[in-house]
Parts: sequence; C-alpha cells; structure tokens
Amino acid sequence: MTEARPLDPALRAAWEATEYRFAAGEQVHTLRIGHSHADVDAWLAAQGAQAGAFLSNANPRGERLDERANARRTAALQRWLLKQGLAHWPGLGVPPAGSDWEAEPSFFVPGLDLERATGIARYCEQLGFVWHQVGQRSELRVVPAPVEPGPVQAGLPTGAGAEKPRSPPDA
Repeated sequence: MTEARPLDPALRAAWEATEYRFAAGEQVHTLRIGHSHADVDAWLAAQGAQAGAFLSNANPRGERLDERANARRTAALQRWLLKQGLAHWPGLGVPPAGSDWEAEPSFFVPGLDLERATGIARYCEQLGFVWHQVGQRSELRVVPAPVEPGPVQAGLPTGAGAEKPRSPPDA
C-alpha cells in the first residue's frame, strides 16, 4: 500500500531548475522538466524505446550524502542495471549556478515502463525522478512513499521482481 508523498515546493523548484544530462556515445542529451526534447525522442526511437527514466541512487529521501557515499550508491545501481541487462547511459543532474546542491550522478535508462521506473526509484529511496516519453514533455514523477519505510539493505536483490537496487553498506 502506498500513499501520496507531499513534496516540498522548494525541492520541486530545484528539480525543475536542474538540467538532466546523459551521454550516449559522443552525444550529450539534456532533459528539462516541462520541456520537449526532439533529440531525445529521436535517440529513444533509434534505441527501439518509447520512453526512458533518469534515475539516481544518490541522496536518498532528499538527504545529502557525501561524495563517497553517493559514489558507492551509484556504483551499486550500475551493477544492478548491468545484472538485469538494462541498457543505461551515465548521467548527471546539474543544478543551476548558485544552487546549494551538487551535481547528482544518475543514469538514463531507456525502455522501462513507468511502473518499473517508479519501483526502481522507490527502492533507491528517491522522492522523484525524471520521466521522458517520446512526443511528450519531460516530467517530474513523484514517487509514492511506502506506508512503512524499511531500512536500507546491503547489496542488490536478484531474481523475480528484482527491480529495486540498494546501496552497499559503508565499508
């Protein structure tokens, strides 16, 4: 069971001001919430996909972690994406100049459906993620909160329904 998660207006504004960049070969694509992106549409079509999600495992629940902790969480997400056979491209959520937020490591994952993208973001303890569908404007998708949030688990689940990457423990 999930319930709606209230979203801090300042956090929403920060997400909307951020540029979500991902590198596909030598081409860098930029997504902005509320904007259309013909270049990303064409790239997705070339990948045989109709949509993609810009996903992160950094700064869970909107709480800032240090660079080392975010790097471990990002590596865990990438290992999981590879294990699942999901194509993904490295990305960075780049806040505007003067922001007190740091750029956030992420991945653009084409070909996911919205439910699976939401499940991954939820398991990564993210408050939201950027969703882009061909022919549509990129949008911020707020992730439903679990009724009873659980502790962060070490490693990544595998097997049926394994769509929720977690970070490894501090070591």
